[in-house]
Amino acid sequence: MKGANLWAKGCLWLLKWIGGISIKFDGKRHLPKSGPYLIAAKHQSEVDGIAILATIPNVATIAMQELGRYPVIGRLMKKMQMILVDSDGGVKSQNSLTIRADKAVSSRRPILIYPEGRLVPVGEKSNYKSGIYHLYDDFSLPVVPVATNIGLRWPQRKFRKQPGTATIEFLPPILPGLEKQEFMELLSTRVESRSNELAGLTSVGKELSYV
Repeated sequence: MKGANLWAKGCLWLLKWIGGISIKFDGKRHLPKSGPYLIAAKHQSEVDGIAILATIPNVATIAMQELGRYPVIGRLMKKMQMILVDSDGGVKSQNSLTIRADKAVSSRRPILIYPEGRLVPVGEKSNYKSGIYHLYDDFSLPVVPVATNIGLRWPQRKFRKQPGTATIEFLPPILPGLEKQEFMELLSTRVESRSNELAGLTSVGKELSYV
């Protein structure tokens, strides 16, 4: 994990000096002093996970199990004890997520999860999957929502990048104890509202549903 953290910092350095893209981290005061806790982030770009790894060295990332089949990346992710799960949802997937997250929680590691389960362009939103709630409820952990506008600078799967400053903002944590409906609505509203504000959009559109 120390090597991965250095690699991530190196990626951000190259991003700045070659691509002209600087990433500003706001709200780091909202991160708990120690783990375990959950980080529920907006996922707009291939680089946002690298950026979070650069600033939270021991983070365990929840990712698609398909990545574990890649010869190099898969071995590295397993070596770092990342949490690889089926992103299709369902009871079986939720149980698998809880079982695999237990080791990270026992090791007091922060856990990064993308509640939408996929990359989403700036200004758009997808259904928030309830896996985040089950982790929040099963382990009684605080959840730090994360908003971003990084997709303005590095659009998902786009070769062309836009120089400038992007922001990743850690928002006030949601403490344990909420019921599912209240939690999911609060999380999606915080993340979507602030992400749209960072992107210069004035409306978040219709309310998100969750699956």
